[in-house]
Amino acid sequence: MSKQKKKKKRNIAFPLCLAVCLLAVDFFACGLFFELTSRSESRQFYSSLATRTVQRSSAIDFASLKSSCPNAIAWIYSSGTPINYPIVQGKDNRYYLSHRADNTSNENGAVFLNQKNSPDFTDDNSVVFAHHLATGNMFTSLEKYRSQSYYKAHPTMKLITPSATYKVELIAGYVLSGSSPMFPIRFATNVEQKDFLDHARKNSIFNSKVLAAPQDRLITLCTCTYDYKNARLAIVGKLIKQ
Repeated sequence: MSKQKKKKKRNIAFPLCLAVCLLAVDFFACGLFFELTSRSESRQFYSSLATRTVQRSSAIDFASLKSSCPNAIAWIYSSGTPINYPIVQGKDNRYYLSHRADNTSNENGAVFLNQKNSPDFTDDNSVVFAHHLATGNMFTSLEKYRSQSYYKAHPTMKLITPSATYKVELIAGYVLSGSSPMFPIRFATNVEQKDFLDHARKNSIFNSKVLAAPQDRLITLCTCTYDYKNARLAIVGKLIKQ
């Protein structure tokens, strides 16, 4: 091959490689832009929603909440943490992974109750899911319960429904595989409840002296964690009606 042909090929190849690199950079930049925009929109939406919805003494204006979030069934709040969100419930456990509480498409999702749970939190164990995000929003702060001092500072949460307000006393938190069987929502016997709680306590990331009686209703908060591939973090508490 002549030197002139080689030079011609080099002259073609360089602009082509440059164009591919620029397209790759542009694609990455666009993806990053939309990701950051999605995070910002989600944060602003939930902050504005809390301002409009949460009244004095943490009372919730459910009429106002349902006007923008028709599938809202409750509100969860943890003082001094980012957790201050409506809880919604969908027809499946996938929709609200990619939609906000007002049903707007957003990869940051919503805090949502397991589709099989009763919406009034009367099951033996109500299971609530939300994302673990780099922004620190949704259920990301549950990771901080790995610190005993954090647990001591935030040993309780508040769950508010249209018919009742509950104090959530945290019992245990543990890591499990995302491929594990779904958390039980009803216990056939008292022994089943005891086994569930014993397992949670045995593997807990913090120490709690909170006990649960057979008649107590539980709540399990679940999010992703990164101890290993497909890991989940579950925080278990009991509901005490106020």
